[in-house]
Amino acid sequence: MFSHLGLTVNHQEDIENFYKGILSLEEKYNFTIGKDYSSQIFGIDQETPVYLLAKDDLQLELFLTDIETQLIYNHIEIYVHDLDKILTEVKSRNYPLTTIERNDKQDLIFIADKSGNKFEIKTSQ
Repeated sequence: MFSHLGLTVNHQEDIENFYKGILSLEEKYNFTIGKDYSSQIFGIDQETPVYLLAKDDLQLELFLTDIETQLIYNHIEIYVHDLDKILTEVKSRNYPLTTIERNDKQDLIFIADKSGNKFEIKTSQ
C-alpha cells in the first residue's frame, strides 16, 4: 500500500556513505523538484535535488537541502541479515550509534545519518 518515505538530508556525502554504503540502498533515479512544485507542495521556494533509493520493500525519497529540520521521535525500523556488518560500517564511517542492552528482549539499536534521520535496526527473525 505504501510507496515511499520522504526524508530531508542535509549532507550530500550521506547519500553515498550512509544510504548506499551502510543501508545498501540502490539509487533508482534522481531529479530536481522545481521551485513551483516545491512551493506548492511543501511551502519551500527553492529548487531541490531528490534521490529515490530502494532495497526490498523500502523506498526512500531523499530531499537534499541546507534547510535543517528538527527531528524528535521520527525513525524507521528496518530488519537486516548481517547486524555485525552494519555496525562495523557505522563505526568505521563515524555515524551515530546508540545501543541499549536489554535482558528480556533484543537490544535496541539505533543508527543515524548526519542530518539526524534515525533507523532502528533489528535482526531478521
